[in-house]
Amino acid sequence: MQVENKNIALTDFKDFLFNKNVPISNLKDHKGVPLERILAFWRRHKLLPFIPESKWLEISFAQLIWIRILDDLRSINFPVKKMIELCDYFFKDAYFAELPKINLEINWKSIKKRLQAGTQTEEDVKMLDYIEMVLQDPVLLTIFKFDINYLSNFIAACISNSEDGNIYIFFDGTVAEFIGLNYWGHRNSKPDFNKPHIRLTISNYLKEFINDDELSNLLIPQLLNEDEMTVLREMRRKNLSEIHINRTADLKPWTIKTARSGVFTNEQAKKIKEILGLKNYESIDLKTIDGKSLFFKVTRKNIKGSD
Repeated sequence: MQVENKNIALTDFKDFLFNKNVPISNLKDHKGVPLERILAFWRRHKLLPFIPESKWLEISFAQLIWIRILDDLRSINFPVKKMIELCDYFFKDAYFAELPKINLEINWKSIKKRLQAGTQTEEDVKMLDYIEMVLQDPVLLTIFKFDINYLSNFIAACISNSEDGNIYIFFDGTVAEFIGLNYWGHRNSKPDFNKPHIRLTISNYLKEFINDDELSNLLIPQLLNEDEMTVLREMRRKNLSEIHINRTADLKPWTIKTARSGVFTNEQAKKIKEILGLKNYESIDLKTIDGKSLFFKVTRKNIKGSD
């Protein structure tokens, strides 16, 4: 079964995927060297099509994930020529396909259907006006071409569907994207998994943001629902006496009791943050020191399609 990768409401993720609020000055590569030192080299080889020539101080989460991918490939001496092919797959293909326009048109149709059915929200009406304004502005559409690409679509779809995504890079130039068992690639290629390849997971890159204190403060509020935010608030207040997490089928349940202290170790706090951010749970049951309790199940969004 192939899933159409253009059928995603990217507007759901604009606050954290595309806003350039991640400072690059304190980010390091796999060797612990400041990332800024390698950017000029990557720019010269056209691996960073979204970076202007001027000083680059902040990046978006989607851009940081791409840079992390480049750094991982560099760490195994992956040829620059093959990196360029991968860059073309995610960025050049999207640019010439006018992917931002396609995304907006799909969302426009979805909102129109809800308007006709009388199920629209106030946010839908505002978004419809915004989409129609952008579609009539060639300058804005051109600007969006440097932010919205097949990689950002893929990341957004993984988060929306609460499923991990896998990127397979073959040495013959083939690239394949999967969400779960569903093929997600925009090229009509059939990967042969018997051939040598590299597998990258989206969850691996999201874990950095969720576990890093500075980055998670930017990302976590955008990813969590109200129940999940309640867990973090009670942790900060040191008001949790017990938390029981039923995780996905392949993982054992996880229970932590804090007695009357309400204090978690740094490792425990990071683990809880990771489970919440990656939606890696089925249900959570928590009790607070002041006698309150909360039980909730994971909420999974459906990827929006175009009928």
